[in-house]
Amino acid sequence: MALTFDLINTISVDNSAPATVTFNSIPGTYTDLLIQHSTRGTGAPFLFIYFNGSNSNLSGVYSGADGQNTPGSGARTDGYIGAPGGVNNNFGGGFSNGEIYITNYASTSYNKCLLNQAVAPLVSGAYSEMNVFGTVWASNSAITSISFYSGDNWAQ
Repeated sequence: MALTFDLINTISVDNSAPATVTFNSIPGTYTDLLIQHSTRGTGAPFLFIYFNGSNSNLSGVYSGADGQNTPGSGARTDGYIGAPGGVNNNFGGGFSNGEIYITNYASTSYNKCLLNQAVAPLVSGAYSEMNVFGTVWASNSAITSISFYSGDNWAQ
């Protein structure tokens, strides 16, 4: 991981509440990507990732816990990498905050590994949640675009 970072893009959601947020034309001049996010959706608390417009060839494992339920873990193959905060879900309108680290994103020789660590804090009587996802994209393609889908729409 780099000791210094260059901001290459930022996206803020406006009142249009899009279903998908996409970072396009990612330059291939770096070794790794670090995406810091503060997210919430309008409905179901889901965070899906698509590389170059596709969520195929993704496989991952997760572990999570909250202040209300038994901690859990499992596997996913659909691009699901966490639960953002939400306006209409258990997070009481709060934001999920975290980091997504992607290794060797520009490589055309290796699969890509992703680590997402996120927490949705306690808001308005709801419970807090934290989760960690490790995902592999089994592709030798360089990542040139990354899209995030919330399951509904993104909220401001």
